[in-house]
Amino acid sequence: MRVKWFWFLFGRKKGALPADKPEDKAKDKSAEKPADKPQTRPAQEWRYGVAGNIAETHLDDQGILRYGSKAFSGGAKVYLCGKYWTKEQSMIGVIGLNRYKRVAFEDVPTELIENVRCTKVYKPSVLRLMNDWEFADHWWDDSAVAKEDTKRFVQMWNGK
Repeated sequence: MRVKWFWFLFGRKKGALPADKPEDKAKDKSAEKPADKPQTRPAQEWRYGVAGNIAETHLDDQGILRYGSKAFSGGAKVYLCGKYWTKEQSMIGVIGLNRYKRVAFEDVPTELIENVRCTKVYKPSVLRLMNDWEFADHWWDDSAVAKEDTKRFVQMWNGK
């Protein structure tokens, strides 16, 4: 008896009227449907970039074995800010997922970056940081010239 009372109170849909019949709803849905228009997805934002990984282990100045860098764990994927970087600089700015699982911009010693490669950046959080950063022109864009620049940068990096 108690179960019937429970279903009576909570089993009904709110706002449903007795006049609403399933046949009427089916007619309304077919009337609302637009003529067969192809649905297009919005274009996904992206740009060319150079990615690398933080070294798993390295020895610091005192000979102590360290894992990753101060900001990033070993093996973390980072995007290099290298459009105007030169070989004489010992540090490079990177964007990546830090030890606290947040996307951050940090300066990292160049000897801690390995496996440098060209890539396309699709991650919205990384793109947001690239676009909103003070020096947004230091990142490559989505043009053919930027693609060639990233290839040249990777060749220069791997030839160091």
